Amino acid sequence: MVCVMAVEQPVLRQRKEEKARGAAGTLWIGRWEVTAPPTGGEDAVKCDVKLWEGCARDWGDDKVRKGDVVLLESESGSGRWTLADQG
Repeated sequence: MVCVMAVEQPVLRQRKEEKARGAAGTLWIGRWEVTAPPTGGEDAVKCDVKLWEGCARDWGDDKVRKGDVVLLESESGSGRWTLADQG
């Protein structure tokens, strides 16, 4: 569980192959700055969370705002995190 401290508006970027062809961009990228609460005597942790593709479009600044609390789930063994099912 993390608290969102800042939300950057998602932007549309070009992939390398799109740029080479002169095609319109299709890659959505967003960013959150989050803080995780301290656990087990450890300090709180601050980090940036990059949002890619559909996640950037679906969870941009129009849906998540500063101060919101979000539950992230780790994808087993991948080093990636996903938004927990919001029901």
